[in-house]
Amino acid sequence: MSLHRILGDSSSNSSSSVCIPEPQSDFTAVAIAGTWTLHHIFTAISIIIAVITIIVSFGTGFLHCINFSNPAEQRQIVRIVNVPAIFAICAALSISVNHYQDSFYFTPLGDFYECFGLVAIWYYMLAVLSRHGSLEIPGGDRAAFSKRWFLVLQIIPERIITTIASWIIAGTFCRTDKKFTTAFTVINVINGISTAVCAISILRVYKQTKAQLTGNKFVSKLVVLKTAVILQFIQRIVFSILIKTNALKATSTMSAADAKIGIPNILISGEMFIYCFLFIGPYSWTPYTRKNAPSGVPYKKMSFARAVLTAWNLSDIVLGIFDVFKGRVGKGENQQQVRFPYSK
Repeated sequence: MSLHRILGDSSSNSSSSVCIPEPQSDFTAVAIAGTWTLHHIFTAISIIIAVITIIVSFGTGFLHCINFSNPAEQRQIVRIVNVPAIFAICAALSISVNHYQDSFYFTPLGDFYECFGLVAIWYYMLAVLSRHGSLEIPGGDRAAFSKRWFLVLQIIPERIITTIASWIIAGTFCRTDKKFTTAFTVINVINGISTAVCAISILRVYKQTKAQLTGNKFVSKLVVLKTAVILQFIQRIVFSILIKTNALKATSTMSAADAKIGIPNILISGEMFIYCFLFIGPYSWTPYTRKNAPSGVPYKKMSFARAVLTAWNLSDIVLGIFDVFKGRVGKGENQQQVRFPYSK
């Protein structure tokens, strides 16, 4: 059964206007090879890519979990390396389930997980800076640093709201109404602004502390994650404009749904296939193995099961949101220091 029918059918909208269903011709096209249409080809490619991306991304996370010797840093890395896999899964589901018609429920999930990747790189940076206890406040301005912390974590509640709003719109708005595409364009713009604010705040703190972050491949970590996020943001805006202006046209072998939903998602699949490999080097597990442990320091690591539970225990994010919105960012020994209280 379609998610559209489970969560709400726009054709049964109680408003006075009558919803005109999407014409079947929007989802049909002439077969390209045998009985295979472009939708069949997109489905096969996206599923194959999703499986490979899952193996590579989850495999990288697995190798961290069996060498989980620095929980404060590695729990964030495990979350980050799964970004390509989550996007690839959502793209494959958007294409394959119910012939595109449930894509509006799956696409927001990828956008939602994106914010965890950004918050994770922020927490990773703070964990590195506080390896030896409290970290020195960048620039010595506690108020400015607290503001940056707030501007990073605002993306979590913002993305929760826009994800829920996307599902409500998909379940209740008539999809042939211009208001439907306008609403999603507005959500994409809001998400884009929130992402930009979060990313800029991370970059500003990084510029103040980059001398302390040398030797951690932090620039590479930032580049691969930020380019993946920026690319998704640009694509969402571009395709929203193209769809709203009816610039994407169907052909005999490419349906309107192929053009408006299939192409954006197959692009995401291909990009995430590339990024899952690009993430391996900067987010490698090797610095945390026994072989690379600091000399003179006993090597300790968590069990695999405990490492997985730690990585996916989101209490650090939840507590961080409560603290920052209450203006209660962790206090240090003096006004020039701040502690990172979410390391375990």
